[in-house]
Amino acid sequence: RFGNAVVSGTVFAYDTVNTIVHVPKGFSVVLQGLDGYVVTANDNVLMVCRRDQEEQVVKLASDLELHELSKNI
Repeated sequence: RFGNAVVSGTVFAYDTVNTIVHVPKGFSVVLQGLDGYVVTANDNVLMVCRRDQEEQVVKLASDLELHELSKNI
């Protein structure tokens, strides 16, 4: 797990480097062959994005939030 950061959750990383994983406690993730990714999840959404495109991660999260809100209208 060289260069990986596991913020929470149970992670099994194989041939994976420079990757950040943040998933809920009790959530398990198996990764293989990733280099430079952000893997994050909440109760019903899993998002996997390249770390070098951080500005896109914020936009994607915002788009998802708007989509979820629109379903309740």
